[in-house]
Amino acid sequence: YRDYLECQNAAYPADSSFVTTGPSDSFNDQVVKVTAPEVLAAIEGAVAKRIEADVVPQIQGVYDTGSWGASSSAPIYPFAVPFTDPSTSNYQGTAGTTQGLLPLTAYTCSSLTTGHCDPSFVYWNTAAINVSQVSGSASSFSYDCSASTTSQIQCDITYGRWCGFSSCTTSFRAQISATAPNVGMALRTLTTAGTSGGSAPSIAAPLQTDGSAAAVYTGTLPNVFCWGGWCSNTRTVTIPITVFQDAPLLNPASTDAWYWFIANKWYQVTYYALAASHAPSGATHNCTSAGDCLTVTNGNPSSNLRAILILGGRSLSGATRPNGTLSDLLEGLNANTSAHTDFEQRTVGPTFNDRVITLDNY
Repeated sequence: YRDYLECQNAAYPADSSFVTTGPSDSFNDQVVKVTAPEVLAAIEGAVAKRIEADVVPQIQGVYDTGSWGASSSAPIYPFAVPFTDPSTSNYQGTAGTTQGLLPLTAYTCSSLTTGHCDPSFVYWNTAAINVSQVSGSASSFSYDCSASTTSQIQCDITYGRWCGFSSCTTSFRAQISATAPNVGMALRTLTTAGTSGGSAPSIAAPLQTDGSAAAVYTGTLPNVFCWGGWCSNTRTVTIPITVFQDAPLLNPASTDAWYWFIANKWYQVTYYALAASHAPSGATHNCTSAGDCLTVTNGNPSSNLRAILILGGRSLSGATRPNGTLSDLLEGLNANTSAHTDFEQRTVGPTFNDRVITLDNY
């Protein structure tokens, strides 16, 4: 290689130091430096397209079903995380916050979720657990949920009926209601996996205005056959907090299309904004009727936006990243720190490099 390079450029062992000049009679290397801003300027457009293709679908479908008290035409989006230095944020959404960072606090801790995992962020409120009878032949029941913890509901349900002097079967389908705070400040999916004690289980968890989920579990307890007299049974039903599973975006496998977004921490330079009516606290979950849809001047689309993402790109001021200064991440209208619904997309250049990505619109 010393037939090609001279002086410091030909150092052995190889190192990271190079030179652009040397003695005129023994140096003819032509050195061209490629800077991080030059590389990023070339790839940011492609990254924005990949966010649109890979990441947006993972956020769109989280809270848009009847199980969450929403629908595809009236979806709910989680509260945002107040904007601070992304490298020190816990990525936990805050009630009432509609602009900031994506709420990415995961239940499962791994190398990908280091710094933004908290198994106790979503938990059961054990102070208000209620059991009711949905159907069945039982004429009376009682329950004891005192063994419940913030990580698991545990209810001992006793149900029975009087059979008299003939045989009979006692059946009971139970409904257990409880509140799980902070679900609307994160990205979670619903599952009945891990529940026990009831067959044909189902669960719904409508999001409340404070971001909590009013969970309702329904399950059929075993039938009891008796030859007469009082016919009863006691069954223990357990519902772990893991019925609120991490959404796939939070802790992806390396084969997932959106793995790069989490693994390479692009979320640290991605801003999130939603129309207030589509937050858990929204009264209608319809920003067109509420009149608070987001708009993006020169955007495509430019109006009737339920939520957007903004890829902030590299620092145009040369500031060290990441940092907690919004005006270093975003430019123009996008850098407005007050609650607002107006954003903009300009031609990318030396004074503006935001790329607005529509998360959802009418």
